[in-house]
Amino acid sequence: MEHVKDNRRILPNANSGALGAMVILLAGIVLLLDQMDIMPFDTILGYWPLALIGIGVLQIALPGQLLQKVAGGLTILFGSFYFARHMGWLHISGNLFWPLVIISVGVLMLVKALDTNSNASTAQASPGFQREVCIFSGCKRSNESSAFKGADLFAMFGGIDIDFSNAKMEGDTAEIGATAIFGGIELRIPQDWMVVSRATCILGGIEDRTRLKAPGESPTGKTIVITGLVMFGGVEIKN
Repeated sequence: MEHVKDNRRILPNANSGALGAMVILLAGIVLLLDQMDIMPFDTILGYWPLALIGIGVLQIALPGQLLQKVAGGLTILFGSFYFARHMGWLHISGNLFWPLVIISVGVLMLVKALDTNSNASTAQASPGFQREVCIFSGCKRSNESSAFKGADLFAMFGGIDIDFSNAKMEGDTAEIGATAIFGGIELRIPQDWMVVSRATCILGGIEDRTRLKAPGESPTGKTIVITGLVMFGGVEIKN
């Protein structure tokens, strides 16, 4: 049997690519302005909150889950607050960074809880769907479903480790929503599952460590799509 190389195993993350391009473009503009003595680097550095605002706008504009949109809105508010302080429009003393971070985390937890409750009936009606939420904790699971349909995973200040090695996908495509905020998610999948990443990463990343099937083995055509938000965290996929 002729072995056909499958090039769909690892596809670039369009959302992360756009964000990386914006960062490189911004860095180039900053260096250009500094070298041309138009605006010194120290002066430009004071406008760092505008970068947060840009990231937040990108989060809202790109397709994604409700949690991603809320995180984008909080990032915009966070950047706007510090930009207003820098410009002298807002006069508030004290270090408010960590209180704002804690409030933001609380809002994200509340949104996630409400979203989980609203989709609970759907998840319960689908035996092949797995949902895990770990906040300031960790969990390790093994999924051996014979009709796997997808998963919704949320890790904040914690970690999730799930082994799908013995799971059988019901259709040709399944989606795993992986949200990691100050946390990590590790997934192990069967060797014949292809990986497509459509998640959005902000100061975080997704690492695909899966390997192609050995020559002579025909692929099953099963594809696992990774979506969600990775912020100050990481998602690792391997087989």
